[in-house]
This record gives sequence, structure tokens and C-alpha cells, in this order.
Amino acid sequence: MITFLRFATVCLDSITGDFHTARRNSNSDNPGRGGKLMNKQNDSPRKPAFRNDIQGLRGVAIIAVLLFHFRFGGASGGFLGVDIFFVISGFLITTILQKNTDRPFSRNLLTFYGKRFWRIFPACIVVILASLAAGWLILLPEDLARLGRSSIFSALFASDFFFFGEAGYFDLSGIFKPLLHTWSLAVEMQFYAIWPFLLLWFSSTGKLSLTKALVLFFILMFAGSTALSIGDPENAFFMMYSRLWEFAAGAIVALALSRRPPCSSTVLAGLFGWLAMILLIISFFTVSNDMLLPAPGALLAVLATAGLIGLGSASPATFRLLSFPPLVWIGEISYSLYLVHWPLIVYISYLLYPQPSFATRALALAACLPLAFLLYRFVEVPFRDRGKKQPFAPVLVGTAIATLAFVLITGQFVLVRDGVPERFAAPTLAALDRIEPHPGPQVKWQGGETLPVTSPKIVLWGDSHALHFKNTLAREASAAGYRLQTLAAPSCPPIYGVYLKRHTLSIAKGCYRKNRKALYSILRNPHIAIVILAARWSFYAETRRFGGEAGGRAFLTDSKWAAVSVSRSRSHFAGGLRNTVQRLVDSGKRVILLGQVPEFGFDPPRCIKMSLVSGIGREVCTISIAKMRQRQKFAEQVMEKIASASSKVRFFRTSGPFCNNSVCSPLVSGQIAYSDDDHINPTGADTALQNLRLPHAGAVIPVSDRSP
Repeated sequence: MITFLRFATVCLDSITGDFHTARRNSNSDNPGRGGKLMNKQNDSPRKPAFRNDIQGLRGVAIIAVLLFHFRFGGASGGFLGVDIFFVISGFLITTILQKNTDRPFSRNLLTFYGKRFWRIFPACIVVILASLAAGWLILLPEDLARLGRSSIFSALFASDFFFFGEAGYFDLSGIFKPLLHTWSLAVEMQFYAIWPFLLLWFSSTGKLSLTKALVLFFILMFAGSTALSIGDPENAFFMMYSRLWEFAAGAIVALALSRRPPCSSTVLAGLFGWLAMILLIISFFTVSNDMLLPAPGALLAVLATAGLIGLGSASPATFRLLSFPPLVWIGEISYSLYLVHWPLIVYISYLLYPQPSFATRALALAACLPLAFLLYRFVEVPFRDRGKKQPFAPVLVGTAIATLAFVLITGQFVLVRDGVPERFAAPTLAALDRIEPHPGPQVKWQGGETLPVTSPKIVLWGDSHALHFKNTLAREASAAGYRLQTLAAPSCPPIYGVYLKRHTLSIAKGCYRKNRKALYSILRNPHIAIVILAARWSFYAETRRFGGEAGGRAFLTDSKWAAVSVSRSRSHFAGGLRNTVQRLVDSGKRVILLGQVPEFGFDPPRCIKMSLVSGIGREVCTISIAKMRQRQKFAEQVMEKIASASSKVRFFRTSGPFCNNSVCSPLVSGQIAYSDDDHINPTGADTALQNLRLPHAGAVIPVSDRSP
């Protein structure tokens, strides 16, 4: 360890040579534009000139985030505000690391880390504690247990790893994660930890100048982030290494400004400034979370932000706009505002699940400002200022250790105690236990059981929506003299000849290969009498999920590299399903198209539990039948048309038992029938298929027996 520290000290000192060269070549009269950062009279350190426009940029970023999270203004790309923060951080941190370069850089490294810690940690830990306290009063046991675990990772600035680890097929909606937004703070702190060493490495190579090395680094990191966004989008979104190109963009601007003014022509700078501002605003309303993120989806916003920072006062109009006092004030409290807004959204949405009203969201948004100001005034500023003067004062260090230990112990306690269910009264707890949902269907590829060659078979082919019918169909098939074989994979519709993609540049899922294998295994087996096709049809027909469900889109294409669109996907849905059914019928099989159960766009079991805790009636846990019919209209029309063309094809609608003339409910005779927002449990499967009436082995399915 001592050897490593000595090596790091020697290496860190070498970085000052490049920084010192940059300062000699800079304009000494304007420190705000990269001039010398040392006072000529007493050679004491002097801070870079304060930039109101950068504070205003922070204001723009947090406003975009708030509009997106509170669902106001149609800002589908408002989440790009986080990317703006990363660019600003790259600029400011690189600028800070250029100060005091006449003395060994290693002497300032611990001070740098200490100041960054007191800038981030105090307000963050207060919000974590407040979230735990509110969760104790509000959250269901399973959600409080998850909050306890996430609080541990958040306090250690590792929540990006935690939330990436939670991402998956049945990922819980973000609305149940009060600390989800801390992933970006973890990314920031991890960047602070490695950036001085990266700058050291870049400046010590000797082959390229620091600026050129950073430009090359930006290009490589952007390319890597793009590749990761294509191959593993959850990894790309949450992890720090896929965001390094955004920090690097700000760092490039910092080094460029340390060498020369941004632009000698005010007119040209003004034009570039307005162009950057317009592009930044456009990105808030054109980028969406269906795109490749963070790269290349955030590129426009990142370049626009870097341009505005680089131009600064050289573009007077945009400089004055970003220096607008109310915008600067919002930027000043932007960190505290970011911290308080998401837990407030979560708990308001939780209490009024599944959908708080417009007025409630507006009031919650308004409440963010005073809460953020209190956090800023009484936590963020005092600790930040004290940390600047004495980052390693015993009182500060002791307070940090004690507070961190308390959060870790509390988080572990609620995790080990499974969310402390005894917080609720015995009758409420008993009612919650009675509506415990059955786990969702297994989502791994199921290739079917080994059955006797001569036994008549029914094959269930589809995605996870086929799997939730598996046990019920197995009993029905056995009663009719068949053996059931299952061929199913998650998010793979039983449509031969199509590829499934999230967007044009994404890698196609392996559905084509699996469906090809499934189809040909069915066609080759003469003992298969009936093929039942079941899937979440509306997801593939409409290309998007329903309501507030998290997750990407699903486009059907006829090749791995084809561009995607809703119209093309619908065409492949109809044509591919028709072709699949026709090939089955031509081989002598009979086909049953199982319709889709209603989707809710929220978690019905959780909604019913919350209605017990909050006292809100269960009627909020329903959807209108009009919405359900509109959602399933196209897919059902396609299946009805296919069934009407052949006496060997039957369409069976499964949504009827869940709906009356006005609404669809996740309850059947008072029992929960769903395991999540679109999958049913065994109770739901038995209910959905209660009138299926499979024919006995060898019998013919009459044409008139199609379900209405």
C-alpha cells in the first residue's frame, strides 16, 4: 500500500507539467475564460470567475427533469437534464483540478476529495434518512425491505450497481423505489474518484497533448457507450463507464478555455449560442426513453451543453438568458431540488396509487421548491462551506461516520425483518396476507417435456403469456386424452419468420431461431393434433407497453437490420401470424388462438394492498373496458380474420371473465387473479379458460365452437 501511494504521488505530480503549460499559453487577464488562476501579487490561489450562465444551465437541467418526472409539458426527453449535469461536472471538476498547479498536485488530492464529499454527502444522507422515515409510515413490507437495501447502496454511492442489478424481465416499477434517483449521484462520486488519475494518465503519455488525448477518449467512450446501449441497454444507462464521454465533453471545454478565448466574433458566437440553446430545448421534446441511451440518444444535448459552456459571455444573448436571476436561483438549489423531488413523487404516487391526479402532481411539484430550499439552506450550504475550510475536521468526520453507520444499520434492520410487517394492525396484516399474489410464470425458454412418440399431443406455443396458462391447460389436455407439450420463451411471440427489436439499431432477440425450431418440431410430429398459440398480442401489435409499465418497446421486422416503425410492425404481425397458422393448418394441425387477458398498466396485487392501507376503494384498481378494447382491437381483428378463414382455426377470447359492461378487474369472486400488471396467476388462468372445452383426442373441433 505504501509503495502504491508513493507511486501515485510521483505520478500525480507529473500531471502539473501539462497544466502548467496550459496556463502559460492562456490569457492572463481573464481567469473566467482560462486565464491564470494565481494572484500575481501574493501568488495565492484564486478561484475561477463565477459563471451565472452555468448556474442557469443547472436550472434548465433540473426544470427538464421535474417536467419529465411529474409528467408535465410533454418533455419526453426531460431526463436529459441528468446528462447536462454530467457535462457541467466534467467541466467544473477539470477546471478545479487545474488550480494551484505550481505546487505538487498530490498535496491537493485529498482536499479535492474532501470538498467533493461534503458537497454531495450531507444533503444526500438527510434525504435517505427522510425516505426511510416516510417509508416506515407508508410502504408495504416488501417495499420497505427493498428500500432498506437500496438505502445501504445509496449511502455508499453504489446505487447504480444496485438498480442495474434489479433491472430485468419482472423489474419493479420505479414508482416503488424512493431512492432510484441516487444512481446518478453514485455515478458522479465514482467519476470524482477516478478522474484525477485519468487526467494523470492522459498527460503522462507524452505522445498527445492533454486536449487531444481527451478528444480521443471522448470518441472511444462514446463508441463504447453506443455499443453497450445496443447490446445491454440497462447496463449502459446506469453504469458510470458508459457516461464517461459526457464528463469528457465538459473536460474538453475546460481545457480549451484554459488556452484561448472561445470565439473572436461576437456575431458568430451569438449564432452558435442560439443554435446550441435551440438544439438543447428541442432534445427535451424529441428524445425519448425508447431510444438508445445514453449514446447516441443524449449526444445532441451533450454537445449543446458543452457549446453553451464554451461560448459563455462570448454569446451575449444566451449568456443573459441563462443568467436570468430566477433561473440562476433554481440552479443554485438544483442539487437539493433533485434530491427531494423523486421521493416526493414516489410517496405521493404510492398513497394515491395507481394514478395521482393532475392537481395532486401540480401541488407536489410546487412543494419541491420550499423543501429543496430548506435542505439547501440548512444542510447543503453549511456543510459545503465548512467542508471547504476544514474537510477533515474531527467533528465533521465523526458526524459523517455516525450518520452513515445509522443508515447502514437501519437499512439492514428493515431488510432482515422483511420490511417489519408488524407495523400494521393485525386485521390489516391478515388482509394483506390473503391477497398475496402467486409468483409470475417462469420466463426461461421451455422446450417441452419428453413424451411417448405415439401419444396424441397438444402443443402450447408462445411467450410468458402462454406459460401462465400451462398448468390449467395441462389438466384440460389430460382430461381430453392428450399430453401437453410447452414451447415458450419470454417476449417471443409465436410468429414464424419475424425478428423482434427494441429500435432500429438494437440487436434482434433470438426469437427467430427459437420460433423456427418450434415450428419445424411441430410440423415434423404427426402425433401433434392441436397447437395453441398464446401471447401478449397487443404488445407486439402496438409495439409499446401499456400504461405506466417500465420496459422497452417491441417491433417486428423481417430482417435483423431492417428499420422499425409501428406500421411495419403491424404488417409483420398480421402477415407473420397468418403465415404461421396456415403452415400449421396445411400440415394437418388444428389451431387455437388464445386471446389476451386485460393489461392494467399498474401492479394490481399491489394496488389492492395499498387500497387496504390507504382506505381508498378497490375501484381504483380497475381499467375501463373501453381502454382494454382499444388496446386489443387490432390484434383481435387479425386473429378473428384468420379464424374465420378456416374451419381448423379457433379464436378463443380470454378477457371476458375479467370484465363487465364498464370495467375490467383483477379480482375474480373476491380473489386476486393477477401476479403483475399483465400476467395472471393460477386463479386467473382457471377463470380465463373455464369455457375452453377442448375436444377429446381424435374428435373434430366444430366450426361453430369458436368463442364469441
